[in-house]
Amino acid sequence: MKKVTLRVGIVVLSLVVTLVGCGSKQQSQKSSSQNGYKTAISKGLDAVAQDNFDQATSYFENALDEKAKDKTAKAYLAQVKSLVAGQKLIKSGDPLKAEKVLQEAIAQKGGARALETKLRELQDTLKADVKQYKAMEAALTQANKQSTVKQFDQASATLAPFAKTDWAKATYLSKLKPKFDSLSKTVSEAQAQSKAAASSKAAATAEANKTHQQAQDIRSSILSAYPGQLSSSELGRVPDSVVIKAYNDSVAVEGDIGVTESEIERQYPRIRVAQDSAQSGDHEAAQQVRDTMVQRFGLDATALAAISDSEILECSAGSATSSELAQTEANLVAKYPSLEP
Repeated sequence: MKKVTLRVGIVVLSLVVTLVGCGSKQQSQKSSSQNGYKTAISKGLDAVAQDNFDQATSYFENALDEKAKDKTAKAYLAQVKSLVAGQKLIKSGDPLKAEKVLQEAIAQKGGARALETKLRELQDTLKADVKQYKAMEAALTQANKQSTVKQFDQASATLAPFAKTDWAKATYLSKLKPKFDSLSKTVSEAQAQSKAAASSKAAATAEANKTHQQAQDIRSSILSAYPGQLSSSELGRVPDSVVIKAYNDSVAVEGDIGVTESEIERQYPRIRVAQDSAQSGDHEAAQQVRDTMVQRFGLDATALAAISDSEILECSAGSATSSELAQTEANLVAKYPSLEP
């Protein structure tokens, strides 16, 4: 009986020792976990102070491993992850999304003051970036509209303020760079084409003016050589190319202005005024007007001789009074400005 009692006592004692040992072990583990949590939080904040946010992220994750439901560790981890995410978004050229991420992180409750300070610092730096990003985005939209309606000079002026952007430093604009480069190239090429076309048109116009003036000079020479015999209006209707060709052909055979006139008249017979008794009278009347205009108003006699009789008479307002003569002079000068000395 004594032996049974002794054995029971030994078993009870062993159980007590075991339970005490387990409790002590659990207490030790709990204490170790608490110490690990505090250490992780402390080192995480130290890493934040040193701007080593990747390392801070690891420490706060370790703190959560020790205390999985801890609100502080969760808040700290969320803050530092938002900070890292914001930095990456800025570098990748998305400052607008970065701005939103930072705003949400700053509003995080239960977070670390040190992390909130870092978040606000980055947010303040980002404000200027966001402003420039929005300005460039608006400029690209405007320039694209201008380019679409072929207002290339205006589009170029819209893009000009951003032409010297240092893309290596302005990483927050990197998403806009492809569109900026493409649109700038399109506008530049269109401007070059437009300039070339304008230059070509100007050259063509200058050449046409030169050709026309050459033809006019030939017409004047012909009219001067045949005063009262040719119609200046009909000669004026002969194409410049025909007049110049006739002149060049006559020069080639060492002919004079008469050869040129003959060739033109062969193709356009209406340039010659028919001579009859009535027209002979008209010629005398027209010649009288010419003489009066030269003597009284000093008009160019050679230029007057080149004008047909019919056109001289059409401009005549009469010769009975000074006012009629003055009106005749005004009519002639208005129609033929070269008459004035």
